[in-house]
Amino acid sequence: MTEVNALTLPFILVTRVYERVTRDASQLHLVIQVAKDGEEEEKARWRAMSESEVFVAATALANWAAAGQGDAAKIPALLHQIRASLTGISPNVASPRGQADLTTIYGVALVAAEARLAVVEGRTVSAVELATLASVDEHTLRAAVKSGVIRPLGPGRPMRFAADVARVYLYTRGVRGFAAPEIPPT
Repeated sequence: MTEVNALTLPFILVTRVYERVTRDASQLHLVIQVAKDGEEEEKARWRAMSESEVFVAATALANWAAAGQGDAAKIPALLHQIRASLTGISPNVASPRGQADLTTIYGVALVAAEARLAVVEGRTVSAVELATLASVDEHTLRAAVKSGVIRPLGPGRPMRFAADVARVYLYTRGVRGFAAPEIPPT
């Protein structure tokens, strides 16, 4: 599993969107020019991309996925916006959820962000989601289950974990943004 890198994800994502936009513009015989008053086109392109809504959303999503930084209430809208940007369709018609490609950094970020949100909200998470958030592969997580380090909710597949159990596992793995569990007074 790849760890979400909050510094590089926004650049990778905005570059992917830019490449799609320029390809689509070329197919439509359109020219995209962003330079202003003597500005070099290359510098202007990077300036525009770094100021874009896509870059801002990707930065916020990356910070949430990697370290839990940000407002949990804003994450569903960010997930929706990033999915729309990746697919090249309007956010009005984009699906707020869906399969993410775990071979890409943005796919890992989407799954990690969704998993972190589920844990924070007290919902269950799947083995794939928990493994992605913990930056381990599913085999490592299954080995932890087998050795009794973590317990899934009941038998069967897909394997799911309660939020409190996932939170403890993530804390013990050193995942940023997860604090030591509170021990109730006796």
